Amino acid sequence: EMFGDDFDVVIRNDVNWRDLDYISSFDIIYSHKGLLTAPNETTPPDMEGFFNALDYCHQNNIVTIMDIDDYWHLGQYHPMNRQSIISKTPELLMDNLKRFDYITTTTEIFAKEIMKFNKNVEVYPNAIDTEDPQWKEDTSFMTPTGKIRFGFVMGSSHGKDMEQFQGVVNSLPKDVMDKIQIVLCGISYLDDVFHY
Repeated sequence: EMFGDDFDVVIRNDVNWRDLDYISSFDIIYSHKGLLTAPNETTPPDMEGFFNALDYCHQNNIVTIMDIDDYWHLGQYHPMNRQSIISKTPELLMDNLKRFDYITTTTEIFAKEIMKFNKNVEVYPNAIDTEDPQWKEDTSFMTPTGKIRFGFVMGSSHGKDMEQFQGVVNSLPKDVMDKIQIVLCGISYLDDVFHY
């Protein structure tokens, strides 16, 4: 909106980080967490090539930005906790925070934690774009009801979080329930968590 045709955005998950000619075609490299996905089950991600590319960027005035919105130490109930410990993901993430020029994140609280590793942090709060097509399928829950609306937007890794709500709704008195509306979004296994 601000710059029209002055820039292009290229989104790729299959970058050859050793192709420095390709890397040099950019003014800014923006990476989520600075962790690469393995190309297949038998080939590990090329972190060495990636780190060399970051060094190349620093030497050639190409700005590097890392986006991170989740704490690197996963809770004991997170489905990926054990794998995260085995793969030393927390250590990699903490090291990566130091490698980038700037970091973007979603909350001031998390920004303070990140600043222990990199002082150049910008906060871009999470938001739901109600114009996105996924919100057009059934937006009846968005119709004003006069009730106090509680929304829970969670992914599949938040099963334990959802369990904390077990029984809460049924324990509320009818006069309270008549005043509230609870909207659950993003969970595909609610029947496993809640029994109606």
